[in-house]
Amino acid sequence: MKLIFIILIKVTVFFKPVPQSVETSVNELIAPFQEKCIEETEVDPDVAKNMFNGNELPNEEHARCYLKCLDENLNFYRPNGELDCDLMAKTLDHISADVIHKCVHKFQSETDRCIKSYKVSICLLDD
Repeated sequence: MKLIFIILIKVTVFFKPVPQSVETSVNELIAPFQEKCIEETEVDPDVAKNMFNGNELPNEEHARCYLKCLDENLNFYRPNGELDCDLMAKTLDHISADVIHKCVHKFQSETDRCIKSYKVSICLLDD
């Protein structure tokens, strides 16, 4: 019984569901960078291609760095390592500017861009 409980906890922590309303616009937005970022980060291509298809956002190093690669290619990162809230709000029109500002500021002190991109993405999906 303990083993089943531990497995359920790990599955719950490892994945974060993506709302269906976000799928199409995000997939169209990232399409030009998808293959490049898959190759660059060595993420499993199936994980990357299905990441925003109503499945879950995996909390795994390659997947987190794949999100960073997408953010960088969308020019969301400024040269100083901060995320550009205004550009994100213009580009991610399905998410309110207030939510973007809240999520970006919540994790602005994170220095690892892979982790920052993942945490901000999770925050954006939660709100």
